[in-house]
Amino acid sequence: KNLLKVRGGVERGAALVKQILTFSRMEVARVVERIDLSRTVASSLELLQNTIPSNIRMTIELPSHPIFLQADVTKINQILMNLCGNALHAMEEQGGEITIRLRLLPIPQGAPLDVLEPSPTEQEKPTIGAAELVVSDTGHGIPAAVLDKIFDPFFTTKGVNKGTGLGLSVVYGVVKEYGGTIRCDSTPNVGTTFTVIFPEVLEPDTV
Repeated sequence: KNLLKVRGGVERGAALVKQILTFSRMEVARVVERIDLSRTVASSLELLQNTIPSNIRMTIELPSHPIFLQADVTKINQILMNLCGNALHAMEEQGGEITIRLRLLPIPQGAPLDVLEPSPTEQEKPTIGAAELVVSDTGHGIPAAVLDKIFDPFFTTKGVNKGTGLGLSVVYGVVKEYGGTIRCDSTPNVGTTFTVIFPEVLEPDTV
């Protein structure tokens, strides 16, 4: 039991150092390659589904077609695990539902990423588009007074030993590194929705 506690402490320390290095951009650069975002998200969630509490229901909405992106799989997993981890923490006491949705959006010329609409049908996939990843929960929500601070490094509303305040900062940094946008909409006692949009998703024949 003591060894397990030591191991747990080491793993938490390693995770914290990794987050600090990622946030400060001192982490060793990984290989950026063309990935199928749909498959990457599905693989990450398959692992997560085996660890969620029984009082939380998970709904996953993924497209049947691949969505390609030039990215580092590890960093995409970081985004997903941080957002899902926060959602699960917000519902750990009362339970609830977490919804993860991925879809393809076209990019009209000159349009800002935060006002894009979904492609009408899967058959009308644009050659260049954007990937929208949404993580939504029915947890306790985020108070309006702190909503504009959630991406600040080391800011957290979690209790002692439950958060470092780096998770969302890392997410924000990775999203910006890939030229994307992230938005948070939250209502206390109703839930929270994070929307991440990555631009310039390429079809295989255009890469």
